[in-house]
Amino acid sequence: KAPAKEANPKNDTPRELSLAEMEALLLERIVVGEEELQALARRRGEAVKTHLSGQAQLPAERLLVAAPGAATAEEKAPLNRVQFGLK
Repeated sequence: KAPAKEANPKNDTPRELSLAEMEALLLERIVVGEEELQALARRRGEAVKTHLSGQAQLPAERLLVAAPGAATAEEKAPLNRVQFGLK
């Protein structure tokens, strides 16, 4: 892949962007809504259930994937975690 380029404000010629600059530009422009987060949570839950019932050999009938709930304000920071519970 060719490196991303951005116009140089001094002379309008493209300049190569560093990886950090490209990441910063992407993060400024990307929008992830609540629906996308809910869908991601469902896919992750199903992937964990598949692993537990397959490789870990737990009985599938004992595994339940709960519906993802809306995150509270304090929970929104660490959106990369999963909670497991026993019933």
